[in-house]
Amino acid sequence: MKGFWYGVAATVGTAYVIGTVVMNFGFVDVAASTPHSAVVTELMHSTAHNAIGRAADDIEVPDLTTVDRETGQRIYRTECGVCHTGPGLPESRFGKGLNPPAPELTRIGEHWGPAELFWIVKHGIRMTGMPSFGARLSDEEIWATVRVLSFQ
Repeated sequence: MKGFWYGVAATVGTAYVIGTVVMNFGFVDVAASTPHSAVVTELMHSTAHNAIGRAADDIEVPDLTTVDRETGQRIYRTECGVCHTGPGLPESRFGKGLNPPAPELTRIGEHWGPAELFWIVKHGIRMTGMPSFGARLSDEEIWATVRVLSFQ
């Protein structure tokens, strides 16, 4: 058993040394213009999808057909369209520089439910360029945006 713990300590120590060398000597490309590897992309996607799903479990979704659609459309044009574009909006020059790229939102309601979309808009997603709108928009405004994103 003693040998096992020596092996664990050696593995942790080696990982620490390698991590320190990688961080201190700048071996990681942090440029936003360089795409992530397939492994990193899958890890980020899976982690975000699972975390957002868990975080949105307790959110009660209102009847979106009663939420003000015009407010949601206005917010989409002024806030979301800057990066994501959308029907009737010009291609986003700003969104082209994001890594990962801002997803096309015309079909986002097929991938995320209303509670998850509410959570994403309110809290944002770290290291993706998706900001938190919770400090700028009321919950009612966020639900109006979710109605537009859900196409209800």
